Amino acid sequence: MDPMVWNQTLAGIVVSGSWANNPIPHVDRIPCTKDRIVFPKGFTFQTFVDFSENNLKVKSIQINGVTLNDQEFQSFIRSNSGRYVFAIPTSKTLTIDPDIGNDCDTGNGCSCDNRATKFVNRICKGVKCSPVNCVNPIKPEGHCCPLCGGLIKLTGISKVSDLSGFKSYFDNFWSTRYPGTVGYASISPQTYTLEIIITELEQSGLASRCVQHLYEDLSNDDNKLGLHYKSIEIKISNSSANESLPFFAVFLITVLIILIIFGFIMYRRRFGMTLTSIWNRSAFSNSQFTFIRFQGLDESERLGLELGLSNQPHSDEVTISSSSSKPILKSTSALFSISEEKVSIGGEISENVSTDESQDNQVELETDLEPRLTHDKALLLDVVSLEQD
Repeated sequence: MDPMVWNQTLAGIVVSGSWANNPIPHVDRIPCTKDRIVFPKGFTFQTFVDFSENNLKVKSIQINGVTLNDQEFQSFIRSNSGRYVFAIPTSKTLTIDPDIGNDCDTGNGCSCDNRATKFVNRICKGVKCSPVNCVNPIKPEGHCCPLCGGLIKLTGISKVSDLSGFKSYFDNFWSTRYPGTVGYASISPQTYTLEIIITELEQSGLASRCVQHLYEDLSNDDNKLGLHYKSIEIKISNSSANESLPFFAVFLITVLIILIIFGFIMYRRRFGMTLTSIWNRSAFSNSQFTFIRFQGLDESERLGLELGLSNQPHSDEVTISSSSSKPILKSTSALFSISEEKVSIGGEISENVSTDESQDNQVELETDLEPRLTHDKALLLDVVSLEQD
């Protein structure tokens, strides 16, 4: 098919080569009846010719830059190289007729059977699709691969519609507003459906804005474009999931930090606690063991020992009094370990120590209380020594 006829975008860009977002449907890249067929220079190719009629006529055929007439073409396809290039069934013929009419010249597209299901399946069988970098890609009619971009579908196109004015509108639309986008419009004469496909040379998000703008123009006033249709439909692919992932991760982390700070503030307001108070109420400050140190006392003083947990009320005293004429000289210590039950000791335990007035007599009193375990209660009291002259 002549690239100047079919391989051209709405903005007048001639599509050369191929890329993943080529908006031209694969069925429109295949020559059809009444087309000008041009085989590109510098390429080796093989053509499978299939058509419904027994005799297919085309307007012209150009091979390696040389336009052939029908006689030259028939000689070529009978040669060894011609048989390799063109695979034509023996029951069918392919001829060149430059005087044949061409409805492609009207601007409304060409009537072709390429969009028939059997031809679409055969065409797409040899197409390898590249992975798309978007979510919910569009799938235009006659296209073998999904695309990233936008699609506007007009159904019920009137037979009197002239797409020439429609194309002129798009030439100005793309060149002045959305450079970098590529548009293609194809019409199905059988169903009178027009599809406008818009993609990007490089993914930047312009295609989605372009489609939305175009949709608004077509919805508000279609008469200025020379189009008359029954319904209009729009489809737009979403941006890449990989591109949106970093933004989503940052957003999620920010929300988690805010929730943690908010939860701590609310907890502090309710219970009136700070980080220091939370630490003080932790297991390190709530131990079941209390250490008490005894210092030497004068003889007129009493030695008091309190029993109980650090977080519980004090229990009764255990008092040791001495009538010795000299103070207790040595310090001692006691370790208490109490669980489940409170130890309550009432009354006083008094011990009086009397000695003879003789200077040579010395009385040494040594008291040793062994630990006793009764109902998960342990009391360890060591009194090291008491000396009396």
